[in-house]
Amino acid sequence: MLDKENRGKEAVETDIMISGAGAQDSVSPESKVSEKETPKREEPNSEESTGEGLKNEERKGEEQGQKERGNRMAREFFYADVKASTGIFTNEWDKSMYLKALKEVHKLFRTELYGFCLLDDRIRLLAGGIQAQPRTIRRMLTASLEKFEADTAMAGEGEIIPAGTTIRLRLIRLEDELDAISVLRFIHLTPASEGYIRHAQDFWWSSYSTYRNYYRWPMLDISPIIEFLEGKDPRPFNALMEYHRRGEVFHNQIPACIRIGESEPLPVSRFVLEQAAGWNP
Repeated sequence: MLDKENRGKEAVETDIMISGAGAQDSVSPESKVSEKETPKREEPNSEESTGEGLKNEERKGEEQGQKERGNRMAREFFYADVKASTGIFTNEWDKSMYLKALKEVHKLFRTELYGFCLLDDRIRLLAGGIQAQPRTIRRMLTASLEKFEADTAMAGEGEIIPAGTTIRLRLIRLEDELDAISVLRFIHLTPASEGYIRHAQDFWWSSYSTYRNYYRWPMLDISPIIEFLEGKDPRPFNALMEYHRRGEVFHNQIPACIRIGESEPLPVSRFVLEQAAGWNP
């Protein structure tokens, strides 16, 4: 994982656009207080009160710092790219059945979904959760495909994932919310960059519509992304949309944080989720 100073163009762009780094309020000469006008500092009444005050302030600052560090470490973000050797989501019915399976399965693994894009032969996801682990995300994705095939077979559609199909997974742990936002944009702009449609906002099978306040996919939890942006911009949704527009201008470059990492086989067996209701992962 690259550190923050070496994230590359995408991460730098994120910091500038969202946080507005470098912007400072100017101070006019008239507002400065001259040396003569500066009031004298009143000395504390006793040495004891001064010492206790400093200790309390230090203690509060330390507790606040620990709390903030704990909050940052509590939620993990992962980028997942599942690629099949053949088209397994080639029509709208297939895509809707898979997203239905994903919605049901991710709850079993206590995994949060922050963004997705579903193409004919590929799923790109931003997922994670409180103290989420790579194996949990991997098992959740495997289970979603297994349930998808089981459900479509029960609906009389036959074998959706043909025998001999290879499915591979790239799973990368992200460092923080800035990486997550950069990856989220990359996921949303994929349909346009791969030629499915001209503008990413016109693609139905992605979480972009939820962040645009157009349609809410029920399996998504967008609050961690929006709450982080609220601390950086008074209009978080507008800031995120502007960030997406800038990504389209730059032709959806791959974020530096996911340029590394090898794919691995994702084995999918048949109908193993028939007792999913009682499954405790």
